[in-house]
Amino acid sequence: MTGELHKEDIKKRLQAMMAGVEKKVTYYNQKTFVDADHVYHVVRDFFLELHDKSYEATYEDLIRELESSSAIVFLSDEVRDKCIAFLRDLSEAQYSGRGADAETYKEHLASFVELAREVTAPHDTSLDELIFEGLASVNREDHEAAKKKYRAARDKYEGLPEHEQHRYYEGLQRLYSSLH
Repeated sequence: MTGELHKEDIKKRLQAMMAGVEKKVTYYNQKTFVDADHVYHVVRDFFLELHDKSYEATYEDLIRELESSSAIVFLSDEVRDKCIAFLRDLSEAQYSGRGADAETYKEHLASFVELAREVTAPHDTSLDELIFEGLASVNREDHEAAKKKYRAARDKYEGLPEHEQHRYYEGLQRLYSSLH
């Protein structure tokens, strides 16, 4: 599902992603046997959907996707870092050979639900879009388009109440820095 996504599409998609995570986790919580593969599939599917990708990704691949800033919605550095730390913990647990019981895997899933809620939390997707499109313009070396997106994002940001501005500050700063 590639192509440009508009704010209503993004909102619906994020809602559907969160509903999918909750449904899968509820299903696994009712099971007596839950293992690393169950956790992996729930987490992998969510992050691939977040990046509009479809392939057999490892935890390391998902980390690279997060580091590339190619998600369908802007993620603050704080949320991105939480996601990366979570994926690294899962990867380390999986590859260290240390076994875990079903309850431990269910705890991983519960932690993931909270993280997924942060990622999909309702927010101003039009500002997210402006930041995201500005960064995409920089990547395409279309600096004029990136400057226009930055100006529009800055204006929208300045119109937000101060308690909401923190969510967008890092992204706006990243866009600004990439222009200079």
